[in-house]
Amino acid sequence: MKKFLLSLLAVLMVFSLCACGQKAPEEAENGGEEVKETHSVIYFCRRLGDISYNDAGLEGVKAACDKYGWTYDYVELGDDMATFETAFVDALDSGDYDIVVTQNGSSLGDYCEKYSPDYPGIKFIFFDAVRDKNISGLDNVYGISYNGAESCFVAGAIAGAMTKTNTLGCITYGDNPGGNDFVTGWFSGLLYSNPEAKSYLAYGDSMPNGAPDALEVTNNMVASGADLVLGGSGRLFAGIVQSLTENGGVDSGLFAFGPDTDMYQSYSSGAQAEWADVILSSVLKNIKNSIETALDKIADGTIEWGTVNYSGIAEGGTDICVNDHFKELAPQEVQDLVNDIYAKIKSGELKVQSYFDFADRDAFQAWLEGTGALASLN
Repeated sequence: MKKFLLSLLAVLMVFSLCACGQKAPEEAENGGEEVKETHSVIYFCRRLGDISYNDAGLEGVKAACDKYGWTYDYVELGDDMATFETAFVDALDSGDYDIVVTQNGSSLGDYCEKYSPDYPGIKFIFFDAVRDKNISGLDNVYGISYNGAESCFVAGAIAGAMTKTNTLGCITYGDNPGGNDFVTGWFSGLLYSNPEAKSYLAYGDSMPNGAPDALEVTNNMVASGADLVLGGSGRLFAGIVQSLTENGGVDSGLFAFGPDTDMYQSYSSGAQAEWADVILSSVLKNIKNSIETALDKIADGTIEWGTVNYSGIAEGGTDICVNDHFKELAPQEVQDLVNDIYAKIKSGELKVQSYFDFADRDAFQAWLEGTGALASLN
């Protein structure tokens, strides 16, 4: 274990570190072959085990490092954000890593921008950047951004078409640009397929206890008529699917949309397999693939530093999960609706409203209230 991380653990007692992978051979077996460049990657995240956002980032790092024989470590930062910057700088100072991969949130993307000029020998990659992030001039920083509004638009359209009560629910991870991009897509999509539909809205910022809080909020939504709920946070999602299952599940026409990865697959093979049936689909950010691709570009020298790669459905950055379970639950006309929306987005015929199209938070709120689709919980 790295010396600096031992020191860090002793002082802060809030991190979990695992060193993984194998070093690339220092010499090629064939003396006539050129030795391939090797790298050492450090991945920072809040907490692993969410079978979603944080885990997907590490999977991307692992896939690339296994491919090229690079080494990698990861640090789980926990909840005390006051310690994040110290941990970040200690990793840079250690001299053990030449690539940093992390998320944009929790100020981690800001740290990439802040410290990149001081560490020109280290490359920084952060994912889930906001669409309008400008990092031009930073020649060792690369951002990855996802059009979450598009995937949530498709989920909203599905929900609007399948609801029996004309009442939906949306629980997103935070009242921030990324979270509200989900909200914008969701409300736009449900009105696209069902102008009579309304949806409740709750933010993860108000749920410090995570899944237990989401369980209570979802119970309230279901009691108030919601039959399909979008879950925009892996931290909260267990509470959402527990509530829907305990309130009658699929037999009562209750369904959930998961976040980031194929939550049906994850849950059906996990400890709470009984909650999987209510997961109709998931809105996907292709985090693993996008990080692996960025590291591929480092390996082949084609990465464009100082830029943010922004991608949606047409580019393969976002998607919804259309697995066998979805095909069993969704009527053919709903599946046809999905295919039609995809075709229109890819052709440019349909442009999905994004949070980043609004001038500011107030303009977004005015639009949301103006849709007439925002329902209020008692």
